[in-house]
Amino acid sequence: MFQWRLSPPSRQIALGSALSVLLLAGCLVAVGLFVGPAEAAPPPRPVCAGCGDVVEDRAADRGVDLTVTNSTATVTVHENGTGSWVVNNTIREEDTIERLGQNDTLRTAIVDVRYWEAELVSVTVTADGVLTARYRQAEFAAPAAGDTLRSGAFTHDFGYRNLDGLGADRLVVVAPEGMQVEAMVPGATRSADGERMILTDYDRGGFVTFVPRDAILGFLWSWIAIAAILGPVVAVNAAVSVLVPTAVITAMVGASGRFLRAVQSISESLHADSSRLLTLAGIAGAALAGFGSSLGLFGVDGTLLFGVSVVALVAGLAWGRLSISRPTYLTTLAASICGLGVAAVATLAGSILFYGRVQWYGLGPRLPLLVALFALVPAGFATVRGARWISILTAGAGVTAALVATVPLTSQFWTFGLAYRLLFAVAGAVALAVIGVPFLVVGALIAVDAGEGSIDSRS
Repeated sequence: MFQWRLSPPSRQIALGSALSVLLLAGCLVAVGLFVGPAEAAPPPRPVCAGCGDVVEDRAADRGVDLTVTNSTATVTVHENGTGSWVVNNTIREEDTIERLGQNDTLRTAIVDVRYWEAELVSVTVTADGVLTARYRQAEFAAPAAGDTLRSGAFTHDFGYRNLDGLGADRLVVVAPEGMQVEAMVPGATRSADGERMILTDYDRGGFVTFVPRDAILGFLWSWIAIAAILGPVVAVNAAVSVLVPTAVITAMVGASGRFLRAVQSISESLHADSSRLLTLAGIAGAALAGFGSSLGLFGVDGTLLFGVSVVALVAGLAWGRLSISRPTYLTTLAASICGLGVAAVATLAGSILFYGRVQWYGLGPRLPLLVALFALVPAGFATVRGARWISILTAGAGVTAALVATVPLTSQFWTFGLAYRLLFAVAGAVALAVIGVPFLVVGALIAVDAGEGSIDSRS
């Protein structure tokens, strides 16, 4: 039977309230710090910024009624990496065709996109309504290993920062003379002779490489060309945004033994009921998440708060009802994994409950952080049982897994630079370590009932 331990009500409520505040407010701050502010970015544009809707919008801004019925683009790559664009937009309105044919300035204004890297060379319009614009893009591709050319024009981080769609109904990339297309954008097709890459849609970016037609190991040189630019970026990102935060958090966990043992002593002296504390935290958290979300205060963080609160509530109720003799590190680890799964499901359910749908865009980079938090439960258990290195390895594995799934390892340092990223990583790591204190405490309280010898390892 589930029974509350007899202890002064005021002490129970005080401890429950303190734990609730730390657990609930902390999770919101942690995810906010690690996900971070959105970086400034150029305005979104399609891959072909002189095609389709962009031309229609620029014409409308100048009082011209213009509808593009078909838009195609061909970019021919030269040996020096320059790309020559030929863009054809078919116009429906006959009066607009006649007007553009008579007004060179208006034609130029409609197709000269200032925020595109390509330079307008010429623009003409035929009697049957084909508006043809020619552009020159000086750095469409760059030389790479093995006499290959590598183009980042179709990537977000190594080309244009904010690509949005293809723009054209069909886009063809022609390889330099004597070369063929090797690596392609996802979703693209290659011509039978290998000289052309054809795109009819753009959803996800990727590198394009061109290798000599007679290269025996062209695929290998293509891979090396891409790895040469991604490798250093991934290494720096991993060091700054994964290794540094992991080192900070594991160091704080490794130094938490005395604090956790003090918490144990206080809990025992007050006869605090751990199951009741967790139940109070869960109820308070779920109520706060629902109230805050109804007022639009938390956004997707409110659903994370709800997910963690559900786990606290379920754990509190189960703790009092289940009789587990001498819990061990492995059973605590298994319980934490189960709690992580429940938190993830409850978070998604909370998103549907509060907003009518799963907010994947916001939850995607946040859900993995739950892995780091729940890993601190077995880490706290191991710490007070004297297994310091097991505690450090457990916390480190959880944090590393969470950050690898969260941090965009292939993204370059843009607006804020490396120094800001380093400062941000350290601040976020400290915040997450502080916010993870309630999870460590739960692990320490579980160890109260473990008895001697739960873990034989020594720190």
